[in-house]
Amino acid sequence: MANLFYCCIDGGGSKTQIALFDGHGRRLGTTITGPTSLSINHIKPWDIIYKSLKDLYATLGIELNQFSSTDLVIGVAGANNERLRNQFYRESPFDIRSIKIVTDAYIAALGAHGGSAGSIIIVGTGTIGYTIDKTGQKSMYGGWGFPVGDQGGGAWIGMRALSFSLKAHEGHLGNLDSELYRQLIKKCGYSRNGILEWLNDAGPTEFASLAPIVIDCANKGDDFAINLLIEAGFEIEALASVMQEANKMPLSLVGGLAEPLTPYLPQSLRTRIKKPVGDPIDGALFIAQGKAPHETSDWN
Repeated sequence: MANLFYCCIDGGGSKTQIALFDGHGRRLGTTITGPTSLSINHIKPWDIIYKSLKDLYATLGIELNQFSSTDLVIGVAGANNERLRNQFYRESPFDIRSIKIVTDAYIAALGAHGGSAGSIIIVGTGTIGYTIDKTGQKSMYGGWGFPVGDQGGGAWIGMRALSFSLKAHEGHLGNLDSELYRQLIKKCGYSRNGILEWLNDAGPTEFASLAPIVIDCANKGDDFAINLLIEAGFEIEALASVMQEANKMPLSLVGGLAEPLTPYLPQSLRTRIKKPVGDPIDGALFIAQGKAPHETSDWN
């Protein structure tokens, strides 16, 4: 146990958290890096993870040859796509003791309910619902990806906000006066050419980067922003409504936008939400220590 390490990773569409534990489950260090979602085409997740983990080992004074004594568990967005997951396995650059790749939703659900049965909705760059019932059976809801899915998530909020902002900028929405659309137009290039260039390079991460601006403006009373977040809240409620098991078991909202969006959720959903007892890294550690089974790819 003294020479064993657990590396637990929560990989999302906007950021990735990497934590290293010793064989007794004591956290040695944590680092945060950029997006590693398997569904973002222009990034190389392993390059990001490998560099960050090498830097973390160096910071902690651990030799890189200890990779061979490390069990790695990564819960990553996009791992519900079998082809992407298998490709990710094949491309691993590690000479490492073991690697388990699961969905970010699975480790989030394990962490939120302390390894017990329960449901979660992740509200981050995207949205996805996940349930682990009392028999251990797992069910996934949504998670189809941006732009056809992920309603209520950061990328969806950013896309909707920018779309309306462009209409407002051209006068299609009458005399709408909103600080939000002025900020978004400025951030995305201001001129037609600048905005078109921004859009040409924009993916889920870039659209999700606009969501904090929407939230900030809504919290300051901007009606335009408030209405967008209320609409996002209804989308999250719609996802919760199809999660039948969520009506029978505890439901938690997790992810970077869960807390900021909570005030804009319908009251009926807010009253059902239970505060998570842990985070996705805790869920990954359950798997690494053998306290939770590996995830199956055959979801309901």
